[in-house]
Amino acid sequence: METNGKDLRPENHLKLTDAAIRASTLPSGKSQHYLHDTEQPGLAIRMRATGGRTWVYMFTKPGMKGTQRKTLGAWPKFNEKAARQAATIAAAEVVKGVDPNDAKREVMRQKLADKQCTTLAILIIEDGPYETSLTGRQVVNWKPAMSALRRGLKDHFDLAIGELTRRQIMAA
Repeated sequence: METNGKDLRPENHLKLTDAAIRASTLPSGKSQHYLHDTEQPGLAIRMRATGGRTWVYMFTKPGMKGTQRKTLGAWPKFNEKAARQAATIAAAEVVKGVDPNDAKREVMRQKLADKQCTTLAILIIEDGPYETSLTGRQVVNWKPAMSALRRGLKDHFDLAIGELTRRQIMAA
């Protein structure tokens, strides 16, 4: 965009290539900053103070106010070509009236539903999910810990994991 020899494009808009992203730096005093692509509307790279850079697709749902973002992947593992393809797919979903984040939300809803159905008895049975997790993480004193949980929480075995409170666990 040029008018009378002046470039009107903001400094945070440029053609996002791997070289351009590598050369860019986070402005001082900011915890995050977005660099927007000039070639593909909505495509941006999110730079964080931690050094992490993530490809995102920014969009507005039809009839709604405010911009939303869909995380596409971490740079440099997720390269420019893959990010452009993912952004194109997300843009097509927006045009169709589908929220690009619906699949992610559905996974979260399913995890929450599973958590509500899992009871403490199922979780801490011998060779159950929690014991497997402790041994997989090589926790040293997993046997006494599991024994204490089984004894102390025997009154709460029928509770769903989501209903168990910290107070109940600490009291046990």
